[in-house]
Amino acid sequence: MLFFYEGEFVEVIRENVYKSVLTFCSNNAELLASMTSKSGTMAEPVELHNQNHKWALHVPDDCSVDILEGISWRDIEKVDRITGEPAAYAYDFIRESEANKTEGTRWGDYGYCWPEEIERTRASLFEDDDPADGEVIFVPIWTTPNELTGAPREPINVEVEDGDEDE
Repeated sequence: MLFFYEGEFVEVIRENVYKSVLTFCSNNAELLASMTSKSGTMAEPVELHNQNHKWALHVPDDCSVDILEGISWRDIEKVDRITGEPAAYAYDFIRESEANKTEGTRWGDYGYCWPEEIERTRASLFEDDDPADGEVIFVPIWTTPNELTGAPREPINVEVEDGDEDE
């Protein structure tokens, strides 16, 4: 479906490879980046190649996005795929304490997993002592989070001395 949103055209589709995720496409990466915080998605805009639009943003279909108010996600066009293979997946969910089901025993949590770990991660979230409550949606991302690599959080700064440009 094509929408006119904040002075720009935004196309919303569903890619077959992503369950419960909508793909927002636009030529304006900044517009999609602003939708990131409004929708609550953990994804960031990803550059598209050989498509009608230059950028895409993946948003869980249960997120509140004002341009989709009153439109069923089932009415949105479904395509095979327009984005490449993601580097990883991000997910967020609600946990509920099984030990004490009183008020205040629910809290939000999030995580990341590699593409081949989706089913195992989903199963472990529901088998935990404090299991996930409701559906867990895995959103594709194209950057590798530090939580998966154990990489340092600060960027490595390599200083090259004069004459050592080839190093």
